[in-house]
Amino acid sequence: LLETRLAKEGRLNVNTSFHPTQIGIEPFLEKCDQLRAAGIEPSIVYVMYPEQMDDFEKIYMPRFREKGYRVHIRAFRGLYHGRKYPGALSREQWNKTAKYMDEANLKYQLCEVNGLGRLSMLGVTHILVDNEGKIEMCDSYVGDRRYGNLFDDRLALDLEPKPFPGLVPLAAVDDIADYIELDFKDLEGNNVNSYIEQGGVTFGENGGIIYPYEHVDFNDKQLRKELTVVPKPYVPAWKFWLNPRWFCYHFVYSFLIKKYGKYIVAWFKGKFRLLRQGKLKKENFWHS
Repeated sequence: LLETRLAKEGRLNVNTSFHPTQIGIEPFLEKCDQLRAAGIEPSIVYVMYPEQMDDFEKIYMPRFREKGYRVHIRAFRGLYHGRKYPGALSREQWNKTAKYMDEANLKYQLCEVNGLGRLSMLGVTHILVDNEGKIEMCDSYVGDRRYGNLFDDRLALDLEPKPFPGLVPLAAVDDIADYIELDFKDLEGNNVNSYIEQGGVTFGENGGIIYPYEHVDFNDKQLRKELTVVPKPYVPAWKFWLNPRWFCYHFVYSFLIKKYGKYIVAWFKGKFRLLRQGKLKKENFWHS
């Protein structure tokens, strides 16, 4: 890959994700160093899984700092021991996650800000294309907008920002960066590095890495509120709820059936499979 024309022309960007259960920190850093030596500065994504928070602070973050790699911290989202995260984070866990975050992820990803009614460039300058050429607004939410197909020239992108129609918090960096209220520039080069840099994760004059909230006392409730406040949506939620078409399509079909229905079906299938295998236990009932 590093010998391709794409790489040699400086047009190749690589996002890496460190998973301690899959690879050790040193082999992972060696691979990152190979990319850097080839002129490709990788982004490093780390999800703050509850069990690994202490190891991140004591073992992994010091090594990333020594090597001069900025880390994009993401809150763990999902079920863990029957509790839904990040809402189930303890105060201490929340603080540990927040201290290494950038501005946008702190406000929107960790705090799970609902995207409903917020003006967004999704569908204007940012689209998602699948392997068959079908175009959707983003990977956080499918919605009901029809943008056409890339392969048969049926393109019908939005011409101006529109209120986001989904009852979900946007999670991907490209999606969050498209909020008009955030006032981010278009992500350039490595999208993750561009995102965290605009969110305050930068290099200091001495070459050290600055995390804007690393020394913030998040136990100060007033300060915490000030740092996580976001503008009100451009269109209030009640206007959506009074729209019969939005209620039927976006709430019943997209939100309840497509988003959560498939998870519920998959969960029951998994438990039934474990039950048939005689492996269903209390320990893996919620998490298997």
